[in-house]
Amino acid sequence: MISGKSPLELFEVMAENMIAQAVEESSKYAGKKKNQDFCLKIDEFKHFLDVIFYTGYQILPREKMYWENDTDTGTTLVSEAIARKRYFDNKKYLHFIDNTTIDSDLYYKVRSIYTFLNEALQQFGVFSEHLSIAERMMRYFGRHGCKMCMKEKPVKFGYRLWILSSFDGYPFYIILYQEAHKENGSENSSERLETTRKSKKEKKTLSQTVVENLLSVVETPAKHKIYMDNFFTSYDLFVSLRGKRFFATGTVRENRMAK
Repeated sequence: MISGKSPLELFEVMAENMIAQAVEESSKYAGKKKNQDFCLKIDEFKHFLDVIFYTGYQILPREKMYWENDTDTGTTLVSEAIARKRYFDNKKYLHFIDNTTIDSDLYYKVRSIYTFLNEALQQFGVFSEHLSIAERMMRYFGRHGCKMCMKEKPVKFGYRLWILSSFDGYPFYIILYQEAHKENGSENSSERLETTRKSKKEKKTLSQTVVENLLSVVETPAKHKIYMDNFFTSYDLFVSLRGKRFFATGTVRENRMAK
């Protein structure tokens, strides 16, 4: 279903449900803010996204410059796509979730985006034999409880993501990391867990928990080979993966090996 599709067509396949919810929730939020005349349509929201993407790499000092008449700043592509006032209204009322459903999840404002995204990414199954497990940083310099500082990373400040992807970069599952907070009323799938088992001595590390959660979407383990770096690799993890019939390879830290 994705073979031969253009980047735009592929994006529309992946983002269809997310766009529909954003349109609905943004319109409802505007109504709650006493702007009953604000009625967002799907086509208009797509134009809004077009401008967001474009201005992400064609950067000017101030957003309003894209609508100026000056030849060195004004951008016809932007001004013809959406009026300036309408663009800023869309930003003002942009919502992906009903605020009355807020819980303890620190990502509640964008949780539905990743729920829809993961569902879309997995709609064709995990079709790659060779799978990579990796950690990524999403750059962010503002204030948020989930922002992290990772000095050894190229992107040092931002949000931490765990990703299961194909060898050529197609993501199958993305997990947002929020440390010791709860997610959807249960233990966060990426926080450090200390799970009491029969022996009451066995503990799952953060890295093992992350790997097992990412691989939970793989239906036929024996058909896949997993690759990871030394943050994830451990003796206990590989014993667990072997028991589930996964083939796994990873670089390893000396202190992660059994004595």
